[in-house]
Amino acid sequence: MELAARMPLPSPQDIVPGPRAPVKRQRYADRCSARAPAAKLPRTEAERDAAAVRCVLREEQPQHPPALPQQHPPAAAAAREPGPGPSSEQYIRGTRLVVGGWFQACRGCSEPTAHTQPIGGRTVPFCPRCQAKFGQMTRGDAPPHAAADPAVEPLCYWLPRLLRPMPRVEEPARAKFCAALVLRQDDMWRDLVEQSGG
Repeated sequence: MELAARMPLPSPQDIVPGPRAPVKRQRYADRCSARAPAAKLPRTEAERDAAAVRCVLREEQPQHPPALPQQHPPAAAAAREPGPGPSSEQYIRGTRLVVGGWFQACRGCSEPTAHTQPIGGRTVPFCPRCQAKFGQMTRGDAPPHAAADPAVEPLCYWLPRLLRPMPRVEEPARAKFCAALVLRQDDMWRDLVEQSGG
């Protein structure tokens, strides 16, 4: 209150009434000229006013028209029938995989994969990592972490829970054994898919 009491009030001669539009236009013109390249800046007062009007009109227009909801005719909806693709309600029990879907569980590590490998006359879902491991097992290569004994079968290092140390096996027998292991795992997955409604 003290500050207001000390300050003199302006006299009516000091107040110049004027339209607010030129001030508003000038503000928009400044904003538009800040965005415009230097070569295209308006040079005269009339050009500045015209640029300000264009800028005001541009800002008053809606940026994006409202999206109209899509309407499907009832006949088209009734004519659509579910295709031969997988059903979205049927999942393999205990997984997040759709029965008959594009991704299936890898038969080596149970992770979702879209890769397959023909084994024993079947196309078996097998991820690239397990495909490489399977190839090494069938060739008789030892895993990288094992200090392999040349007299011991390398499968004993790959599958320590399944096999006790045993002498080396011929390559065709080893390949059949590895294929039988994978096919047994595939059979268990197929049973689970059938029980899940597939």
